[in-house]
Amino acid sequence: MHATATPLLVLLPVICTTIFLTGAAIQLQHPDGKSCIPAERDALLSFKKGITSDPANRLSSWHGQDCCRWSGVRCSNETGHVLKLHLRNQYRGAGFLNGCGDVNALLGQISPSLLSLEQLEHMDLSMNCFTGRNNLSGVIPRHVSNLTAMTLKGSTTLFALELSFPYGDGNIYIGAKISGQFGEILSIITKGQQLRYGNALEHFVSIDLSGNFLSGEIPTGITSLDALINLNLSSNCLRGNIPNKIGDMRSLESLDLSKNKFFGEIPSSLSNLTSLSYMNLSYNNLSGRIPSSRQLDTLGADDPSLMYISNNGLCGPPLLKSCSINDNVVHGNQRSSRQQALELMLFDLGLMLGLAAGLWMVFCALLFMKTWRIAYLQLIDKMSDRI
Repeated sequence: MHATATPLLVLLPVICTTIFLTGAAIQLQHPDGKSCIPAERDALLSFKKGITSDPANRLSSWHGQDCCRWSGVRCSNETGHVLKLHLRNQYRGAGFLNGCGDVNALLGQISPSLLSLEQLEHMDLSMNCFTGRNNLSGVIPRHVSNLTAMTLKGSTTLFALELSFPYGDGNIYIGAKISGQFGEILSIITKGQQLRYGNALEHFVSIDLSGNFLSGEIPTGITSLDALINLNLSSNCLRGNIPNKIGDMRSLESLDLSKNKFFGEIPSSLSNLTSLSYMNLSYNNLSGRIPSSRQLDTLGADDPSLMYISNNGLCGPPLLKSCSINDNVVHGNQRSSRQQALELMLFDLGLMLGLAAGLWMVFCALLFMKTWRIAYLQLIDKMSDRI
């Protein structure tokens, strides 16, 4: 009996260790076992349907009910919401920059269903090959404001969206990422410079969609992202007016709308952006007088005119082109048209009230003062006799 028990005693630590490690692995993968949100699982599956090639089998585990256990997906332990999506191509080949030649890159389209992941704090789809007109060409989705983690009402974590620079062959290569508080080094183009951030920034909020084929107008919903610090939509095909509500983005520090097809006047509401330290509106079709404010006048200290060059319709400081008298009158009248209309209405009203008051005073005088009444009647008689 003693001989039989000895092997069991030897195997017992091995069995316990195996059970412990298995449980720990499960715990690390999804600590509380809470299933993901069904709508978010469907959104991820819609994204998977748009992938036409997955040579490295990064999406092979994407099946079953609990998307929180899928490779590259991390969920909140408390709510089950998807917080992190990491599908970066770690096996980038040497010929990647010359085309979609990397044999390990994901191929296909980026489904807009990812915008329904409202609690997403980190997304890395970099170094892959996404194509087609359903991702970063076409119009900016109006439901971009659904990303509530980018408003002050949502998360205070780092949230940066940078999907920029296609390579001219019709394919869009994503070389940066949306990232949150996960300690990675993040490279962002902001204020005209390429900056690298580690885990020191916990409140940086950025959108960089520069260098793509985006068209249409800027959706007004984007102005509701009141925690946004950097907005870079340069080098696209966007057109229309710059939204007047852009002045509501009070946290904005860097704004780059250059190299598009925007037209109309520059919104005076930009003067509300008291945190703004970099702006570039060059190479558009903007017109009218450049608005002036204490904040805007401090931008571009070296050469402020560079912010506005190649907008042939713009005039006034800091450009050398002076506004004509007609420009001054039109621009001034547009800004004060309501005030002028109000002043004219008040003048007419005052004139009418004054006339009515004068007639009433004369009537009362003739009614209650006998001498005035007699004199008035005598005057009427004399005038009638002359006629």
